[in-house]
Amino acid sequence: MFKILQFFSRRLRYRLSYRLLVAILICSSFFTLLITAFQLYFDYQNNIEVIDANIDLVEQSYLDAITASVYHIDYSQLKILLLGVVSLQDIEYVHVVDQSDPDNFSLEVGNPKAPKDIIRKYPLEITNEFNQLVRFGSMTVTASLEGVYNRLFEKTMVILVSNATKTFPASLCILLIIQWLITRHLQTMADYADGLNLDKLEKRLKLKRRKRKPKNMDELDTVVNSINMLGIRLNNEFLERKLTNEMIIQNEKMKSLGELAAGIAHEINNPNNFILLNSVILKDSWDRIMPILERYHAEAGDFNVNGIPFSDLRNHIPELFKGILEGGEKIKRIVRGMKEYSYPEDAAKRTAVSIKRVLESTLVLLDNDLKKKTENLDVRFERDLFAVWGNFQRLEQVFINLLQNACDALTNPKQHIIIETLNDTENDNVVISIKDNGTGIKKEHLNRIEEPFFTTKRKNGGTGLGLFICSGIIEEHEGTMTFDSAPGKGTTVTITLPMMKDENGES
Repeated sequence: MFKILQFFSRRLRYRLSYRLLVAILICSSFFTLLITAFQLYFDYQNNIEVIDANIDLVEQSYLDAITASVYHIDYSQLKILLLGVVSLQDIEYVHVVDQSDPDNFSLEVGNPKAPKDIIRKYPLEITNEFNQLVRFGSMTVTASLEGVYNRLFEKTMVILVSNATKTFPASLCILLIIQWLITRHLQTMADYADGLNLDKLEKRLKLKRRKRKPKNMDELDTVVNSINMLGIRLNNEFLERKLTNEMIIQNEKMKSLGELAAGIAHEINNPNNFILLNSVILKDSWDRIMPILERYHAEAGDFNVNGIPFSDLRNHIPELFKGILEGGEKIKRIVRGMKEYSYPEDAAKRTAVSIKRVLESTLVLLDNDLKKKTENLDVRFERDLFAVWGNFQRLEQVFINLLQNACDALTNPKQHIIIETLNDTENDNVVISIKDNGTGIKKEHLNRIEEPFFTTKRKNGGTGLGLFICSGIIEEHEGTMTFDSAPGKGTTVTITLPMMKDENGES
């Protein structure tokens, strides 16, 4: 028995199972005892009625014969009759007294010490010759309930043992069924809840049971679905809040970067303006003095200027001025691009935007990175490229991010980046493609690159927000952005934006 309990104990690992077993046993025992009590009560009443019936039988069948035997002093016959009375169920003792006898003859049969629970006394009477009823003795009949109690006790034990042999195995079976159908799944839910955290909100709760069709779903399936839906909502809300916080931080960084860049641009712009202005004056002065120097060279021959022969210097000076002016103009364009990028306009503000100008501004800002990463930058602008209706800075942010990703994908400077634009007049779109032949994107990552916080460059400081933000900006402009990539072959990003239309709806 102990080994059996140990066997079930190992399987009933949960406290709920023990409480359920106790509850089943208590309820079963209670109803068993209640039903047994009612049954014993009715059996007791039936036994009392049987005793009463037996005593009545003594009065109806034995009393006259006993009276005659006592009156005629037939004691042997009397004893036989009294033995017959005592043989009746639960009749324990009979006592007959002949009061007409001077010696008070009496005869008793049975156990005089038996409990006298029911006593019935009958007079012994006879009718004399004068037709008078004469009493000459008495008979006392005693019945005991001890036999009744013994029978009821035996019956009780039989009922309890039989019910126990049925109840205990049935309770264990019910318990094991409940443990298999419910309790173990509750423990699975508890384990799932214990292991749940902000990093595992995408994990779904699954029970180890057969899959059911929607029409056959039970309460556990409903609970599991509710818990999973709660996890999905919590995960979405967490991602939204995380995204909001990251974008707030990103905006603050951009604001700080903008202020810093604006300050740097201002500091660079002032001396650059002096360089450009003075370079023009110096170039103009050089152009004016060149005829004089040429005449002197023709008359006096070659001479040195700061240790350099004039014959060599006169060809290099214009190139130096040209380089200074081109460098100054480039600095000016970079400073202008920094100012435009550092102080973005309202995201909702829309104007006619030249994609060519946006890309040119982007290339100026990323000029240094592009030169470091590739020797083969190919930019192909279609002539008369249509404008789009949008936000210059927001689109510039998209192209900066895509070109930075293209640079990161290159493993050597011999690899190329190709930027191409064209008018898709059939669909009224402007198409921009940025293609590289770098490392490419794995197939399992391709469908997730636009998800917030998904990045393969976490160790290098990637946040996973770049392409997500780019996708959102393109959607704001009612455009599309698609990726075509294969590991080791490179990536092509294709963006389509609606052409700007006039009042007549024409491009």
